Amino acid sequence: MLQHKKEFASSLASMAEMYNRHLSKTSILLYYEALKQYEYKDVNKALNILVRESSFMPVVADIVKIIENRQSPDILAEQAYDKLIRAKREIGAYTSIIFDDPIIHRIVEQHGGWPAVCAMSKEEEQFTAFKKNFIQEYKAFMQDKNYSFPLKLAGIHEINNSAMAFDSYIPKAVLFGDIKKITQWQKKEKLKHTKSRTRVAGQSDIPFQGKL
Repeated sequence: MLQHKKEFASSLASMAEMYNRHLSKTSILLYYEALKQYEYKDVNKALNILVRESSFMPVVADIVKIIENRQSPDILAEQAYDKLIRAKREIGAYTSIIFDDPIIHRIVEQHGGWPAVCAMSKEEEQFTAFKKNFIQEYKAFMQDKNYSFPLKLAGIHEINNSAMAFDSYIPKAVLFGDIKKITQWQKKEKLKHTKSRTRVAGQSDIPFQGKL
Protein backbone atom coordinates (compact mmCIF):
# COMPACT_ATOMS: atom_id res chain seq x y z
CA MET A 1 0.00 0.00 0.00
CA LEU A 2 3.09 2.20 -0.02
CA GLN A 3 2.19 3.99 -3.26
CA HIS A 4 -1.30 4.84 -1.95
CA LYS A 5 -0.37 6.53 1.31
CA LYS A 6 -2.13 9.81 0.47
CA GLU A 7 -5.30 8.07 -0.76
CA PHE A 8 -5.42 5.95 2.39
CA ALA A 9 -4.98 8.99 4.64
CA SER A 10 -7.79 10.80 2.82
CA SER A 11 -10.15 7.80 3.00
CA LEU A 12 -9.48 7.24 6.68
CA ALA A 13 -9.95 10.92 7.54
CA SER A 14 -13.25 11.00 5.62
CA MET A 15 -14.38 7.88 7.39
CA ALA A 16 -13.57 9.41 10.79
CA GLU A 17 -15.70 12.45 9.94
CA MET A 18 -18.68 10.16 9.41
CA TYR A 19 -18.31 9.09 13.03
CA ASN A 20 -17.80 12.70 14.20
CA ARG A 21 -14.17 11.96 14.90
CA HIS A 22 -11.02 13.86 13.99
CA LEU A 23 -7.86 11.85 13.47
CA SER A 24 -4.51 13.53 13.99
CA LYS A 25 -1.66 12.96 11.55
CA THR A 26 -0.05 10.75 14.17
CA SER A 27 -3.16 8.57 14.45
CA ILE A 28 -3.45 8.23 10.68
CA LEU A 29 0.24 7.28 10.51
CA LEU A 30 -0.31 4.56 13.13
CA TYR A 31 -3.19 3.13 11.07
CA TYR A 32 -1.03 3.26 7.96
CA GLU A 33 1.97 1.54 9.54
CA ALA A 34 -0.26 -1.26 10.84
CA LEU A 35 -1.97 -1.79 7.48
CA LYS A 36 0.72 -1.04 4.90
CA GLN A 37 1.43 -4.73 4.33
CA TYR A 38 -2.00 -5.10 2.69
CA GLU A 39 -3.11 -4.11 -0.79
CA TYR A 40 -4.77 -0.69 -0.88
CA LYS A 41 -7.82 -2.05 -2.72
CA ASP A 42 -8.37 -4.63 0.04
CA VAL A 43 -8.03 -2.00 2.76
CA ASN A 44 -10.43 0.30 0.93
CA LYS A 45 -13.01 -2.47 0.52
CA ALA A 46 -12.76 -3.24 4.23
CA LEU A 47 -13.35 0.43 5.06
CA ASN A 48 -16.44 0.49 2.83
CA ILE A 49 -17.84 -2.59 4.54
CA LEU A 50 -17.20 -1.20 8.02
CA VAL A 51 -18.87 2.12 7.16
CA ARG A 52 -22.05 0.20 6.31
CA GLU A 53 -21.98 -2.14 9.28
CA SER A 54 -20.16 -0.54 12.20
CA SER A 55 -21.74 2.00 14.57
CA PHE A 56 -18.33 3.00 15.90
CA MET A 57 -15.11 4.21 14.34
CA PRO A 58 -13.19 1.01 13.44
CA VAL A 59 -9.81 0.29 14.97
CA VAL A 60 -6.98 -1.45 13.11
CA ALA A 61 -8.08 -4.87 14.39
CA ASP A 62 -11.53 -4.40 12.82
CA ILE A 63 -10.01 -3.58 9.44
CA VAL A 64 -7.56 -6.50 9.57
CA LYS A 65 -10.35 -8.90 10.49
CA ILE A 66 -12.30 -7.92 7.37
CA ILE A 67 -9.24 -8.09 5.09
CA GLU A 68 -8.04 -11.48 6.28
CA ASN A 69 -11.49 -13.03 6.24
CA ARG A 70 -11.56 -12.97 2.45
CA GLN A 71 -14.33 -15.56 2.23
CA SER A 72 -16.82 -13.43 4.14
CA PRO A 73 -20.05 -12.71 2.21
CA ASP A 74 -19.31 -8.98 2.21
CA ILE A 75 -15.84 -9.38 0.71
CA LEU A 76 -17.04 -11.86 -1.93
CA ALA A 77 -19.96 -9.61 -2.85
CA GLU A 78 -17.66 -6.59 -3.22
CA GLN A 79 -15.26 -8.61 -5.37
CA ALA A 80 -18.10 -9.85 -7.57
CA TYR A 81 -19.38 -6.31 -8.04
CA ASP A 82 -15.91 -5.10 -9.01
CA LYS A 83 -15.64 -7.95 -11.52
CA LEU A 84 -19.01 -7.04 -13.05
CA ILE A 85 -18.07 -3.39 -13.48
CA ARG A 86 -14.67 -4.30 -14.94
CA ALA A 87 -16.32 -6.61 -17.49
CA LYS A 88 -18.87 -3.94 -18.34
CA ARG A 89 -16.07 -1.55 -19.27
CA GLU A 90 -13.74 -4.05 -20.93
CA ILE A 91 -16.25 -6.22 -22.84
CA GLY A 92 -19.34 -4.05 -23.30
CA ALA A 93 -22.98 -4.62 -24.12
CA TYR A 94 -22.63 -6.03 -27.65
CA THR A 95 -20.70 -9.17 -26.70
CA SER A 96 -22.21 -12.10 -24.83
CA ILE A 97 -20.32 -13.05 -21.68
CA ILE A 98 -19.88 -15.92 -19.22
CA PHE A 99 -18.58 -15.08 -15.75
CA ASP A 100 -16.76 -17.49 -13.46
CA ASP A 101 -19.35 -16.65 -10.80
CA PRO A 102 -22.90 -17.78 -11.67
CA ILE A 103 -24.43 -15.55 -9.00
CA ILE A 104 -23.45 -12.57 -11.16
CA HIS A 105 -25.54 -14.04 -13.98
CA ARG A 106 -28.59 -14.33 -11.74
CA ILE A 107 -28.35 -10.76 -10.49
CA VAL A 108 -27.74 -9.27 -13.94
CA GLU A 109 -30.75 -11.16 -15.28
CA GLN A 110 -32.90 -9.72 -12.48
CA HIS A 111 -31.80 -6.21 -13.42
CA GLY A 112 -32.79 -6.42 -17.08
CA GLY A 113 -29.94 -8.38 -18.64
CA TRP A 114 -26.40 -7.67 -19.76
CA PRO A 115 -27.12 -4.76 -22.17
CA ALA A 116 -29.26 -3.02 -19.53
CA VAL A 117 -26.52 -3.24 -16.91
CA CYS A 118 -23.91 -2.08 -19.42
CA ALA A 119 -26.06 0.96 -20.25
CA MET A 120 -25.62 2.37 -16.75
CA SER A 121 -23.35 5.36 -16.38
CA LYS A 122 -20.50 5.45 -13.85
CA GLU A 123 -22.62 7.71 -11.66
CA GLU A 124 -25.50 5.23 -11.71
CA GLU A 125 -23.13 2.41 -10.73
CA GLN A 126 -21.99 4.17 -7.59
CA PHE A 127 -24.73 6.56 -6.52
CA THR A 128 -27.96 4.68 -7.17
CA ALA A 129 -29.41 1.66 -5.43
CA PHE A 130 -27.83 -0.77 -7.93
CA LYS A 131 -24.62 -1.44 -6.01
CA LYS A 132 -26.45 -1.70 -2.69
CA ASN A 133 -28.98 -4.09 -4.20
CA PHE A 134 -26.23 -6.12 -5.86
CA ILE A 135 -24.42 -6.63 -2.55
CA GLN A 136 -27.62 -7.61 -0.74
CA GLU A 137 -28.80 -9.95 -3.50
CA TYR A 138 -25.38 -11.58 -3.81
CA LYS A 139 -25.28 -12.42 -0.10
CA ALA A 140 -28.82 -13.77 -0.27
CA PHE A 141 -27.98 -16.05 -3.22
CA MET A 142 -24.91 -17.32 -1.37
CA GLN A 143 -27.29 -18.74 1.24
CA ASP A 144 -29.71 -20.22 -1.31
CA LYS A 145 -28.12 -22.73 -3.68
CA ASN A 146 -31.43 -23.57 -5.37
CA TYR A 147 -31.55 -20.48 -7.56
CA SER A 148 -31.52 -20.78 -11.36
CA PHE A 149 -29.47 -18.69 -13.74
CA PRO A 150 -28.65 -18.44 -17.46
CA LEU A 151 -25.57 -20.25 -18.73
CA LYS A 152 -24.49 -17.00 -20.32
CA LEU A 153 -25.50 -13.35 -20.50
CA ALA A 154 -26.51 -12.49 -24.05
CA GLY A 155 -25.11 -9.35 -25.64
CA ILE A 156 -26.82 -7.11 -28.19
CA HIS A 157 -25.36 -8.96 -31.19
CA GLU A 158 -26.72 -12.30 -29.99
CA ILE A 159 -30.10 -10.90 -28.97
CA ASN A 160 -30.64 -9.22 -32.35
CA ASN A 161 -29.36 -12.12 -34.46
CA SER A 162 -31.38 -14.66 -32.47
CA ALA A 163 -34.53 -12.60 -32.98
CA MET A 164 -33.97 -12.75 -36.75
CA ALA A 165 -33.03 -16.45 -36.66
CA PHE A 166 -29.45 -15.68 -37.76
CA ASP A 167 -28.02 -18.30 -35.43
CA SER A 168 -24.92 -18.83 -37.56
CA TYR A 169 -23.96 -15.17 -37.02
CA ILE A 170 -23.97 -15.35 -33.24
CA PRO A 171 -20.40 -14.94 -31.95
CA LYS A 172 -19.09 -17.02 -29.08
CA ALA A 173 -19.44 -15.61 -25.59
CA VAL A 174 -16.38 -14.18 -23.87
CA LEU A 175 -15.22 -16.17 -20.83
CA PHE A 176 -14.51 -13.67 -18.06
CA GLY A 177 -12.54 -14.80 -15.03
CA ASP A 178 -11.19 -18.19 -13.99
CA ILE A 179 -11.76 -20.62 -16.88
CA LYS A 180 -11.61 -23.64 -14.56
CA LYS A 181 -14.38 -22.21 -12.37
CA ILE A 182 -16.50 -21.49 -15.44
CA THR A 183 -16.12 -25.08 -16.63
CA GLN A 184 -17.06 -26.42 -13.20
CA TRP A 185 -20.24 -24.42 -12.67
CA GLN A 186 -21.38 -24.85 -16.27
CA LYS A 187 -20.99 -28.60 -15.98
CA LYS A 188 -23.06 -28.66 -12.77
CA GLU A 189 -25.78 -26.51 -14.29
CA LYS A 190 -26.00 -28.64 -17.45
CA LEU A 191 -26.33 -31.71 -15.24
CA LYS A 192 -29.13 -29.97 -13.35
CA HIS A 193 -30.92 -29.28 -16.64
CA THR A 194 -30.46 -32.91 -17.69
CA LYS A 195 -31.92 -34.28 -14.45
CA SER A 196 -34.84 -31.88 -14.67
CA ARG A 197 -35.68 -32.96 -18.20
CA THR A 198 -35.32 -36.61 -17.23
CA ARG A 199 -37.89 -36.21 -14.45
CA VAL A 200 -40.33 -34.51 -16.82
CA ALA A 201 -39.95 -36.98 -19.66
CA GLY A 202 -39.60 -40.11 -17.52
CA GLN A 203 -36.49 -41.16 -19.42
CA SER A 204 -33.16 -42.31 -18.06
CA ASP A 205 -30.92 -39.96 -19.99
CA ILE A 206 -31.62 -36.76 -21.91
CA PRO A 207 -28.55 -34.87 -23.18
CA PHE A 208 -28.39 -31.15 -22.60
CA GLN A 209 -29.08 -29.32 -25.85
CA GLY A 210 -28.07 -25.82 -24.79
CA LYS A 211 -25.48 -23.91 -26.80
CA LEU A 212 -22.73 -21.76 -25.32
